[in-house]
Amino acid sequence: MSAPTDTLSALRADAGSTTVILIERAHEGGTELLSAVVARQGRGLMATYRADDLDDAARAELIAAATPDGATLTPCDPTAARLLLARGLAMARIAQRPVPAWIVEPNALTGDLD
Repeated sequence: MSAPTDTLSALRADAGSTTVILIERAHEGGTELLSAVVARQGRGLMATYRADDLDDAARAELIAAATPDGATLTPCDPTAARLLLARGLAMARIAQRPVPAWIVEPNALTGDLD
């Protein structure tokens, strides 16, 4: 389970047929940022990024790389972001496309998924 000091936040941007989800977990050891790019038209996860212990410059660079031109990131509910991520994962698996192993690890997002 996540430590009580963990803080989860999420951002979302919609650009054409693509939804970008950024989930960030601040914890005692630093900041972990997961960016999942999810296509809405049945294509599942198109690209995923995971980084840990980011400084402000590296965080800004990763967010810029993950966000399509013209898309505006807005805060969203972390639970809704996790559901979109799970849907993208399921769609990718149904299409028999590879997904990164870390995305289903218990600590990949917010600790144990209970």
